[in-house]
Amino acid sequence: MAHKNFTVDQVESGKLGVTNLGYRLDGFDTSVEAISTDVAKANETIMAMASAPVTTPVFSEVQSYTVLEADVVAATPTPVDVPASKTYIVGKNNMMVLRNGAPQVIAAGDYTETDSGTVTFPADYLKVGDVITFVINSPTKLNYAEAVTYYGEGANLGKVNTITYTGDIARVITYTYNEDGKIATEAVAEDGKTTTKTFTYDVGTGKLTGVAAVVA
Repeated sequence: MAHKNFTVDQVESGKLGVTNLGYRLDGFDTSVEAISTDVAKANETIMAMASAPVTTPVFSEVQSYTVLEADVVAATPTPVDVPASKTYIVGKNNMMVLRNGAPQVIAAGDYTETDSGTVTFPADYLKVGDVITFVINSPTKLNYAEAVTYYGEGANLGKVNTITYTGDIARVITYTYNEDGKIATEAVAEDGKTTTKTFTYDVGTGKLTGVAAVVA
């Protein structure tokens, strides 16, 4: 078999080709890293969307109460219970109150939110026969801000740590991860209660097999 001699130009050309291949591989690594970043951002968006508050609540209950003579005491504020033992979330604009069809405004002093099942009207404000209507779940859009924090070190570096909602709704969601990088727990803290979901996965396939929830 004949042997071919390589010229200096061919050697230099080969070196240039190897160099170009290195550049191309570097570019490939950069593309993979960019894709990984985009996937991470997409995952964060999906997580935030899944846990985000509903922006336009729907009416769940409409209850009415007619003021009785026994309810009205001169020079004394008048508490009125929401009928049928219905409740609302205090301080969240979660309920609309009407008096004889006219919306009542907390900021104007028309009434105050006493607790989750009662509102109180000022002294000498209500009259016998007034109809108080409660629309639980305000028909106005919720306004809130969203902030995401990330783990800054360790095995979970760069993964979502917390998603915090502030404004008309106050909610903090905290994530932990297992050794495979999958979500281990999701804890949602809101209105003094924390709902913790624990995720389990198949050891062999890594597929989700169950979710257990505890409210505390």
